[in-house]
Amino acid sequence: MSTAPGRVLVVGGTGRTGRHVVSLLREADVPLRLLVRDRARAEAELGAGLDLVVGDALDLDLGPAFAGVERVVSTLGSRDVHGGGLRTVDLPATARLVAAAREAGVARFVLCSTIGAVPTPGVPRTCSSGSRPRARPRPSCAPAASPSPSSAPAVCTTAPPTTRA
Repeated sequence: MSTAPGRVLVVGGTGRTGRHVVSLLREADVPLRLLVRDRARAEAELGAGLDLVVGDALDLDLGPAFAGVERVVSTLGSRDVHGGGLRTVDLPATARLVAAAREAGVARFVLCSTIGAVPTPGVPRTCSSGSRPRARPRPSCAPAASPSPSSAPAVCTTAPPTTRA
C-alpha cells in the first residue's frame, strides 16, 4: 500500500496566496495540477514542468482538471472585495469548483479565502461547521460546502479551533 500523497489541484496558484501553496506542496514532493487562466504567467512565475489546466473556473469544463485528483486547494479570489467580484466571481466559481469536486469524488476541498475578513454586505462575519457549537466562532468565513455529502460544511478560517476543557 502506497503512502505517497495523491495529486492535488491548486486553483489560483499564480496569485498572492496560491504561489505559496504551490511552493510548499512542491517542496513536499506532492504531485500537483494547477488550474490557471494564463499559461505563460504560470510558467514564468512558477517554472516549467507543472501540470497546467488553462481556463476560467466560471466557464471551463472542470472535469479534466479534476481527473485523478484526490484533494483541492482553492485560493481563487477576485481582489474586488467591496465591488461585485465577490458575488460575480468568487462565490459562483467556488460553487462550481465544489460541485466538480463532488462529482469527481475528491476526498478533501480546502478553501483559502479572505471572504468576510472585512465587513461586506451580505457576507457573515462568523460561521461554524455544522451544528456542533464552538467555544469561540472563527472569524473570516463564508458559506461553503464540503465535497463529501456526508460531512459537515467546510469552514474558512483565520484562527485555529478552540475547545473548552
